[in-house]
Amino acid sequence: MNPIIFRLVNSTDNDTIISIAGANTDGAIILAFAFLSNGGPATHLIGFPHTSNASITESGAEWQASTEGGSGKITVDTITATRVTGTFQFMADSAVGDATGTDTVTNGEFAIPFSDSLGTTPAGAAALARIRTTLHH
Repeated sequence: MNPIIFRLVNSTDNDTIISIAGANTDGAIILAFAFLSNGGPATHLIGFPHTSNASITESGAEWQASTEGGSGKITVDTITATRVTGTFQFMADSAVGDATGTDTVTNGEFAIPFSDSLGTTPAGAAALARIRTTLHH
């Protein structure tokens, strides 16, 4: 499958939780991941016993990587008061709807400006936000 370029849907910084989600241009595929931030560069593992998680939703089917199955990692390269950048990869197990087997996400990259406490993305942020990855069904 060709790489999917996601657009920013939302990103928040609630003290230590970073949550990032995006959808491909027609909204048919939604990718999301979250992790507890230590405020600096770090690698956050996905899968038991770690609390970081990731999911893929497509046409009502959902695959998840969390404490209940799947694996992967989110690497934060930089984090500031206004932006977070890094990479990600994960294997997600079927969880909801018609999902079967495992979906694998590789070569993930993100560069996301944070929304404010009201969920408002800063002016011009859409041009700065990007999530890129390759999805293997």
